[in-house]
Amino acid sequence: MLQDKQIEGETTVDFIIKLNELEVEALKSIVCCPCEWTANAIHNRARIAIDDITGKYVAEALENGWNIPQTKLEIVKAYNEKHPLTLQHQVSPIL
Repeated sequence: MLQDKQIEGETTVDFIIKLNELEVEALKSIVCCPCEWTANAIHNRARIAIDDITGKYVAEALENGWNIPQTKLEIVKAYNEKHPLTLQHQVSPIL
């Protein structure tokens, strides 16, 4: 099973995803372990968001003369403070 990569001083969050038997069986036809595949998909999407956010924030900080935080976690937190999520920017669940 995949293990979370922990950064010193960082907290972690557990997510629970409920699938019905049909969904689990369907996933088993395309992946060996639906749980590992799901965790990998979430970690990968988070990595993409981290890369996008750090690029945007660093460019914005350079343009505005702001200090650039020393870690990606600090950059993401700073970005989220300056750019709070609005309904328009949320990813809608697939129904």
